[in-house]
Amino acid sequence: MKLHGTEEITLELEGWIPTDRAREIIGNELEVITKESKTPIRLQVSRLINRGSEKLPLASLNYSQGVWRIGVKHGGISSWFIPLCDTDSSLGRLVNAKVFKLEVRKADFLFMEKRKSLVTHHRPITGGEMMCHVELGPEQPPCNDLKPTYIRSKGSLYQIPQSEEPAAFRRSSRVDVVKDDISVQVFGVPVDWSSICLVERGRVDYSESAERVM
Repeated sequence: MKLHGTEEITLELEGWIPTDRAREIIGNELEVITKESKTPIRLQVSRLINRGSEKLPLASLNYSQGVWRIGVKHGGISSWFIPLCDTDSSLGRLVNAKVFKLEVRKADFLFMEKRKSLVTHHRPITGGEMMCHVELGPEQPPCNDLKPTYIRSKGSLYQIPQSEEPAAFRRSSRVDVVKDDISVQVFGVPVDWSSICLVERGRVDYSESAERVM
C-alpha cells in the first residue's frame, strides 16, 4: 500500500546522543554514524493533513506525530533508524504500526503559530513533556534530503520505501528547547539539542508498506 499526505507544518530538531548508547539501540544490522563519540538524532514533529491512499480515495486522516530518528548507515549509505513514533490519533497509530511496522506511542501535540515564531508542545501518554520556542529565520531553497528509513519489528529489519515533493516554505530557524523530559524515555540518555532547526510547510510525503530487509 502506498500512502500520501501533506505536512501542513513540520519542525525538525537536530541533536546528538553518545554513540555507545546509539549502538545499544540499533543492534548489529546497521552501522551507527559517529563523530567524536556522538551520533546524530532527529525529532520531526509534523501536523499531517489528507493522509490517505489512492486505493481508499474516500478515506483520509489528519493527525500530528513526532518521529524519533537515529543516524545510521546501511550499505555505506547515510540513513535513519526510527525507534519510536508518537501519534495523537488512534487510526494514525494503527496505520503506522500495521503498514509501516513502527513502534507507536500515544501523545498529544500543540502548535501555536505567530507570524515570526512557533511554539510546540509534545506530551506522550508515558508522562513528561517537551516545549520548544522557535524564532523563524531566513528562507532556504527547496531541497530533497530524503534518506532511506529503517525500523525493527519482531526481530526483523524493515525499510520504508519513500519519496517526497519538497516543501516550498523552508526556514532555518533558532530554537530554544524550553523543556524536555521525554527524549530520555526514547534514548535512555538526554539529548544534546542544536539551537538551529528547520521549519517547513507543504512537504508531501509518499510512503509504501514496510519491506523486510533481513
